[in-house]
Amino acid sequence: MNIKDDTENCLRIDESPEYTELKQEEEASTSGMSGDRPSRKAGRRVGRKSSKMDVRAKLERSRQSARECRARKKLRYQYLEDLVANREKAVFALRDELEMWKTLCREVDDGKVSTALKDQLLPDLDPVKAEPQD
Repeated sequence: MNIKDDTENCLRIDESPEYTELKQEEEASTSGMSGDRPSRKAGRRVGRKSSKMDVRAKLERSRQSARECRARKKLRYQYLEDLVANREKAVFALRDELEMWKTLCREVDDGKVSTALKDQLLPDLDPVKAEPQD
């Protein structure tokens, strides 16, 4: 045998289907992170919906949840605005009443008692009204 015959034999072994299968299996086992696990095929898992539908459903649930959250937030702010408006009205009414009482107290301190105050505070002591009607 000469060198040429040996080279041809080597090429034939390298090109044989059994050798290429062994070589591919060896490359597959060393290319992965763990050598003892068989490689998985990319694609759908058995018994599961497609991930595209899962993502769409998840996005739709997220959108719906966001809509509901915004609606609750809007109602909460409306309630708080109404509450503040009512409290402001009450504050203004109390300020007006306080100012009225301050004015009446100043008048009493100055010795000026208005007839409206007398009528309001002492309605039973008015001599004209105190006379019985027969």
